[in-house]
Amino acid sequence: MSEQPYKIGPAGFGDGVRPVTLQDAGNSYTPSLFSRDFVRRLRRNGLKLAIWVVLCLAAALAFVINARPEFSASAQLVLEPRLRIPVGADPSASGLAPILDSAQAESQVQILKSERVLRFVFDSLKLENDPAYAPPKEGSGGGLFSFFRSKSDQEEAAAAAAQKADLAREQAFQAFTRQVTVRRVGQSYLIEVTFRARTPTAAARIANSIAASYIRDQVVFRAAPDMRGSEFLQGRISSVQAQKQAATEAVMSGVIPDVQFPDADARIVSSALEPLAKSFPQTRIILLAAVLIALLTGIGVVALSFTFDRKVWSEQQLESASGLECLATFSIRRIRDDMRRFSTAVTHPDSEFARALKTLWIKLASMSVGSGEMAIAFVAVEKGDGQTTIGANLAQLLAHNEEPATLVDADFQRSALTRCYAPQSPGSLRDFIHSRSPEQLGEVGLKEDLRFIPAVSSGTSIGTDVFLGSSMVRALIGELTKRGSLIMDVPPLRTSADAIAVGRFLSGVVVVGVSGRTNGDDLAEAVKTLRAANARVLGAVLINET
Repeated sequence: MSEQPYKIGPAGFGDGVRPVTLQDAGNSYTPSLFSRDFVRRLRRNGLKLAIWVVLCLAAALAFVINARPEFSASAQLVLEPRLRIPVGADPSASGLAPILDSAQAESQVQILKSERVLRFVFDSLKLENDPAYAPPKEGSGGGLFSFFRSKSDQEEAAAAAAQKADLAREQAFQAFTRQVTVRRVGQSYLIEVTFRARTPTAAARIANSIAASYIRDQVVFRAAPDMRGSEFLQGRISSVQAQKQAATEAVMSGVIPDVQFPDADARIVSSALEPLAKSFPQTRIILLAAVLIALLTGIGVVALSFTFDRKVWSEQQLESASGLECLATFSIRRIRDDMRRFSTAVTHPDSEFARALKTLWIKLASMSVGSGEMAIAFVAVEKGDGQTTIGANLAQLLAHNEEPATLVDADFQRSALTRCYAPQSPGSLRDFIHSRSPEQLGEVGLKEDLRFIPAVSSGTSIGTDVFLGSSMVRALIGELTKRGSLIMDVPPLRTSADAIAVGRFLSGVVVVGVSGRTNGDDLAEAVKTLRAANARVLGAVLINET
């Protein structure tokens, strides 16, 4: 062991160490969605995301099972305008055949959807009583007392009942029209009539009835001028009546007859057939949409929480938030037994925790000069962030490798190390500061190369009457570092300023962050505060609690 005095403060570390600067300390920390940290967040929430997808799939499947199926059938008509010559006119005087433009074709689409065409189908098939369209009937509460009503009251009740019946009829007709879809196929003269119904038979029958109703309307409308002619032939009347009757029967039966309708400017080229599969609900599309919606919403929630989450989760986030190099990453198991927790690196030398601690030791040793002695403290923002566990294990590891070390418990509020190693100690660091007597230090030998100084003595209540920034504490640190490395356990910054007071007397401090718990902005502010107090911040470590 070198006998030359140990230099307290920044001079205790060599100039060859890579400088670590905090350029953005105190600035707001904003995580990026385009980073590996977001991918890690997705992986951490993979189980929740999978559960959400399953729930959405279950909801979609329940909807598909309970939804009332609908079937769609389509009939097709083609528009064929014909030139009509009035009775008594000269056929040779007619010009070219009429041409149907696009506007006229669109007009025929609207005629097909008109109330006149659809109302004839609705009335002919008596669909106002069909449960598929009729609104649910309300119970009549006045039938029992109708006998006792006056004549005027009975007339008003009858009028109200008639009005209610008309309203129900109109509601049924509106429900019927919502099931009809008419569209023009591209820019052609082909018009497709589609009807949705609860059964395949009803879908095909009513689609054909609508097409036949349109043909009937065409026959009646086109023949009307000729019917008013004074010289109209009886054969012409019979032809029109036959076409009208055939179209009416087609409306009633829902079967397109093999009859020509020369007085209609359209003909049915394809009658509706009974569909073999339901058109609603479409199981595959709904389930696929449920999966996509679940993934989008789940990932969106994760992205939203990631964007507004101020906590650090990875080494990259720790370095970005603090502006420090992450010296090591620890996985600390939640062990209630302090004796086991404070000696994990020695009892389990092949563990991931022990390997990370050795890495940290090597990096800290490379920063020191002379004999490699150091005086450091691990500083956390919140209590229970694991700084005591790392410090105690590092001291145990040094002693196990025959490196003299002194472990000092300077956390007067918790005194976790004191309760573990020297609960009955007659002296303590607190007694030493109060009495200024080295005999009151209460130093305890834990191992051959490991000494321990408790925070408070046995039977002493916890207090805040100790100031670690005094010259006496500085001199004590200088004496302790002459015989080996010094590791001091200080309280977190959230509960005490002791770490700030004593940090300037140490060779350096290491900031501790806990994955998913330490706030990035608080971490940056802690580093800024420590440096403002002339404490040398060597780097940071990240703890993953398992």
